[in-house]
Amino acid sequence: MKDGIVVIVITVIMIVATIILGIVLSSVISDMDYGTKQGIVIDKDYSSAHTYTSYTTSYVGDSTIRIPHQEYVDEKYRIRIEKVEDGKTKNRWLEVTEEEYNSLNIGDRYGGYEGE
Repeated sequence: MKDGIVVIVITVIMIVATIILGIVLSSVISDMDYGTKQGIVIDKDYSSAHTYTSYTTSYVGDSTIRIPHQEYVDEKYRIRIEKVEDGKTKNRWLEVTEEEYNSLNIGDRYGGYEGE
């Protein structure tokens, strides 16, 4: 019985690790595909600082113990930029400083973009 549970736990861990690796690699490839971080600001997003609680679950004998962990997330300022390169429209989100966020409006050029 315990061997079966161990196999299931290991399988779940491997699946989660594979998904995380896929997300990280797609992000890196997306960054490489976009090229220089220049473009027209097409959207803005602000996320306030906040905390959330996650739990670590441990099993001791027949008992389950859940240990809470408080996590703090800093505020984030993001802009979405778009550019046309070789006839292809590309866009991506960038994290920027508060000052950059406040100084940029939708339609502004970002990063010295000289395109359309």
